[in-house]
Order: sequence, then C-alpha cells, then structure tokens
Amino acid sequence: MRFSTLTLALGLVATALSSAIPQPAADTVLEPISEALTDIAMDNTLDKRACVYNGCKCNSRVGTAYVTGIYCGKCYQVSKFGKGGKSTDAYQCGSGGSCCRYGARESCAVPKWGPCGR
Repeated sequence: MRFSTLTLALGLVATALSSAIPQPAADTVLEPISEALTDIAMDNTLDKRACVYNGCKCNSRVGTAYVTGIYCGKCYQVSKFGKGGKSTDAYQCGSGGSCCRYGARESCAVPKWGPCGR
C-alpha cells in the first residue's frame, strides 16, 4: 500500500516540476537572426570625428593631379601637419591644398605606409 502511495506522489511531483518550466507565449514572434546581428552591428558603430582646421596644408595639386580624400601624414599629399599634427594622424585633403586634421589613426601608425587617399 505504501508503494502505491509513493508511486502516486512521485508522479504528482514530476508533473508539477515539468509544468514549472516557462514557455514563450504563442503569439511571440522571434526576430530572424540576421536582424538581431544587424542590431548588434549598429550598436558597435564608430562615432564620427570632427575634422579640425589646425593650419595643416595639403599639396596644392590635390583636386587636379591627386584625388581629394583622407591621407595619412606620411603621404606626400600632406605637406604640413599644422598645430598638434603628426605623421600618424589622418588628414582630409581638399582641392587647392585645403586641409583639416582628424587626429590619430591606427593604420597610419604602422611601420609601412598607411592608406593614402582612403
């Protein structure tokens, strides 16, 4: 008699424990993984940096002989670093030698030449 009571009690306990596991609501729609990854990627974007006019100068032929763009200080398109500028900084070179400084750029600090014109 005690064996049947124990069996019944174990059955009730097992049923109670299995029903305690939370289940998502039936109307819940899970977003696709690609959208979730896109949201994560959007959270890790870099902030834009201001381009500071610090007296730097670019080659006057930028815009005609050379493409306007972002150059490392090591590139020959940058002719003067300006106040606080270094060869490891990134500079925006515009037509006619106009220039502004973004600041330090990791790819400009590598021993070999960094990106010139990107």
